[in-house]
Amino acid sequence: MGNIRSLLSLFLVSVFVSTSAAAVGLAKQGDHKKKPLATIHVMNAIPNPIRLHCSSGQKDYGEEVVHAGAEYQIGVEENASSYSCDALWGGLWFANWNAFRPHKDGSRKAVFWLAKSDGVFHSWDNSTWVKEMVWLPF
Repeated sequence: MGNIRSLLSLFLVSVFVSTSAAAVGLAKQGDHKKKPLATIHVMNAIPNPIRLHCSSGQKDYGEEVVHAGAEYQIGVEENASSYSCDALWGGLWFANWNAFRPHKDGSRKAVFWLAKSDGVFHSWDNSTWVKEMVWLPF
């Protein structure tokens, strides 16, 4: 009977140790998940929604509707790749821009874009804005 208890105890300890090791292994795998190198912020300051489509050399982020006062974010995963966005406003106006340019934005943690009725503006600090483009007829 003593041998059975010893074997059962040994079995339970080995199950506990292997379960704990698996849990630690999963936690370490999650730690290797890439953090974005930078974040692209696209904000809508137009009183109407815009349709936004962004992509990089490796990934298409699909189309999103960004409502008035809302913000859309994309994590930059490839520092050597350009990211571009295009927007459609009211079905009548179109804009297309390079949302992340490795040679200009590569050292930045955030790149901000603001859609306004008179154009699309760029900033690195979310307060100093430069008009980068105007809306074109669609």
